[in-house]
Amino acid sequence: MSNERELERLENELNREPNNPELLAQLGKMYLQANRVAEAVVNLKRAVAMGGASGHTYFSLGLAQALAGNISEAVEGFVGSVDEEGDPDLNYVLDVDELTRERVARSIVKDLSVLATPGQTFNYGAALTIVNAFSESLVLFDRLQDHESALPQLSLWRTLDLWRLGYTRDALQAGERYTQRAPKDAFGFYLLGLVRFAAKDHARSIQAYQKALELRPGYLKASLRLAQGYMMAEQFPKVEQLLRSILAAHPDCVEAYFGLGKCLEKEYRIDEALEMVKKAVELAPGVGEYQLTAGQLSKALGRNDLALDYFRQASKLSPQDGEIYFNLGSILCTLNRYSEAIPELEKAVRFDKRNGYAYYNLGVAYARANRLEKAVSAFEKSVEYNPRELEALYEMGVLQYRLGEYTKAEETLKRFLANAPHDVRAPYYLALCHRSQGQASSEQELLESVGANESEEMAGYRLCADYLHRGQARAAASALVKGSKDFVPTQKRDFFSSALLQLWGSKVIELNDRLREEREYANNIEDSLFQFMSVLAALSDLRDAFCQSHSQRVAVIADLLALGMGVGEELRNGIHVGACLHDVGKIALPDMAMYYSEEEGEVAAECNSLYEQHTLLGYDHVSRIPFPEGVVEAIQSHHEAWNGSGFPEGLKEDSIPLAAQIVGIADYLERLLTRGVGGSPCSPQAALDIIKAQVNISFSKPLVDALIAKYPEIMAQLQNFEV
Repeated sequence: MSNERELERLENELNREPNNPELLAQLGKMYLQANRVAEAVVNLKRAVAMGGASGHTYFSLGLAQALAGNISEAVEGFVGSVDEEGDPDLNYVLDVDELTRERVARSIVKDLSVLATPGQTFNYGAALTIVNAFSESLVLFDRLQDHESALPQLSLWRTLDLWRLGYTRDALQAGERYTQRAPKDAFGFYLLGLVRFAAKDHARSIQAYQKALELRPGYLKASLRLAQGYMMAEQFPKVEQLLRSILAAHPDCVEAYFGLGKCLEKEYRIDEALEMVKKAVELAPGVGEYQLTAGQLSKALGRNDLALDYFRQASKLSPQDGEIYFNLGSILCTLNRYSEAIPELEKAVRFDKRNGYAYYNLGVAYARANRLEKAVSAFEKSVEYNPRELEALYEMGVLQYRLGEYTKAEETLKRFLANAPHDVRAPYYLALCHRSQGQASSEQELLESVGANESEEMAGYRLCADYLHRGQARAAASALVKGSKDFVPTQKRDFFSSALLQLWGSKVIELNDRLREEREYANNIEDSLFQFMSVLAALSDLRDAFCQSHSQRVAVIADLLALGMGVGEELRNGIHVGACLHDVGKIALPDMAMYYSEEEGEVAAECNSLYEQHTLLGYDHVSRIPFPEGVVEAIQSHHEAWNGSGFPEGLKEDSIPLAAQIVGIADYLERLLTRGVGGSPCSPQAALDIIKAQVNISFSKPLVDALIAKYPEIMAQLQNFEV
């Protein structure tokens, strides 16, 4: 319901019940939100005058009076604002935007000339504390040190200010002094508990909370903080007992549900913990910490889909929390969804630059996506920030070997072996490095050292892997079969390994024959898939008034670009298919939304909004088909821009998948050549000049450089297609 309609409803209800203080307070707060300050003041004053007004009503009245310029009246309202348990509440200001809060604080400070008595000075200081102007408030309270005996609560409010400003030692002194002078004030002991907790004196903070509860039985805030103290002291049974008693009296206490969930997690009762945190999320869905914790518990239980939902919601609520993106990326890696994991993990390290575990997972995702150079860089960062992450060193060495950087790989693997001397994997790859550099003797020595330290079972697997690395599939199968026959267990613990190896050996024989049949079947399926792809591409091109071979021409450009950029064969295939299908979503668009309109007006805006949907329409349908890597990414993200100004997600720089970058520039070039600017096709040189001007805006410099290098070949190939 809009604010105007809600105001109208409340006004009508108030006409029927003109002396209802609750309606007056609600209406006053609505007027305040609508910036109708004078009307807010009138209604809130009437609500207070009728008695029984809440602390929030007093706070709203103080805010309205301050905005109306009635500062002394505003101070009275702020001083009267308390929470449901009668204590000063510093949380109401969270509902006020920062500019308004600062404006109110400045107004109070400017009015200090009217302070004639210590009581007035104290009230103005308390009002400044309520609006979180702690430094300004503390200045006033310091003026009143000589009047402390006449103002018994001065130490209490000074404690509040000092605690919120982070002056823990001074806050402790002020809090101790106040509780000595006011030994019956429960809030004083509660506040002292908060200060002691901030000073990490958890045992004495527990004592303070217990004293507060002794003075005021059922004191909710003190009970919750006492549970927090018990949690820090790892007294989990006490935490559970206390929080369950709170929930019995306050069944909607969201903090109790969340705290109980954290307690049960500490006791490894993960199922129960998740149920408690889910209840907290249900009661307070706008708290990112609750969503994050629910996701972590779901992840621990292996409920990955549920965890992903919680983490995605948490990322919307706390978009700069690196831990959320780390969890998202980790789950996506677990599910082998590496292309989706990469942008999440990139955000994780952007917001938490020292998270070595996030860099490790990012390296794994890059490696599985065949982005080997980036994977090496990520593993280097992982080792830099987490030197104990030896697996990152190993992975980095293997990738350096795969990239042909044999000297670097050798150095990295030796670093790994210095910390893990009994690992049999690294010597094997060291041997491969020596083999690649023609060092046969050292290769043989390393392989022999591997054999000396590994079991017969592992030797069989290693020999099989060695043959596979050389591309000798038949020899690999023979090695595995031989290993299954030769490995005779000598100890009871080896019987399972022997049985497993023999099982694999027999399976290899069986699968070797079946593989030939499956290859033939797969080839037929692949042919059918590419025929289906051609039909889809042709259907989308039939709707193109400018070029009915658009997708084929884009594929030609993308193929040559991918080759020029050194993209691996598997990803090149995905880029080709993605280029052919990049506009498949346009099949679902109306004719008016086939192209981006540069005109102004509502109709053009509507057309452009529809046009921008074609990437998502294509993604929604094509993502259900098991295409190779790069296809879905190209369809979804080929209109993203290097500077983040593209659509549909506003991805930026390397967060745009490489396949989408290549298809995007190919699509743009083809459009310039056939449709051009303003409907007039561009000459090849003019089109290239336009693209050069888009470096670091729409496209990366390496991508444009690759296009320039391949441009003559691209132009020659395009001559084979009619426009």
